[in-house]
Amino acid sequence: KQELSPADIVAQLRDAGLNRIEMVDRDLPEYVARACREGERLELRLDRFGTDTSQRVVGTCPRAIDPRSITRVLQRRGYEQIDIVDNELPKYVAEACYSGRKFRVTLNRYGEVGDRERLGRCRAALSSEHLVAALREEGFKRLRVTAENADEVSVTGRFDDEKIDLRLNRYGNIVDERQAGRCTAPSIA
Repeated sequence: KQELSPADIVAQLRDAGLNRIEMVDRDLPEYVARACREGERLELRLDRFGTDTSQRVVGTCPRAIDPRSITRVLQRRGYEQIDIVDNELPKYVAEACYSGRKFRVTLNRYGEVGDRERLGRCRAALSSEHLVAALREEGFKRLRVTAENADEVSVTGRFDDEKIDLRLNRYGNIVDERQAGRCTAPSIA
């Protein structure tokens, strides 16, 4: 029998139907690899000839994510103020805040975080009063907060001659904007 290299071991495991193969220990006398098969994450120990000496389940392998769920995946990991930069494979890229710091985060097709590059600090959340003041500076008038929760503020107001309903997140980004009709001058009878 011929001794196998780590690359040969990966090829052998791939041929056996495993995927997402990671060589954990590449040094002989025993190779250790982790790989996925049918949703299970396995740890395999193989001798120098590629014979499987032991195998155990060490977790699960997540399924590939839909690009539309990138925001939700990052929110579950504690990120907020998420902007998707690239939602095309081979990797997804987002800019997001975590503990007051802004990062460029890459995710693989399974939603696992790869690289994380620090970009700076994040804006603090704004009160509804600060959001209304910012809207006034942008030219909105007759503003009234109609609803608010920890994440969003709903506001009705006027811009030029249009009534507008806005929903903003606490960082000043417009989540939803709807025109509610035209403003009319009060009639004098």
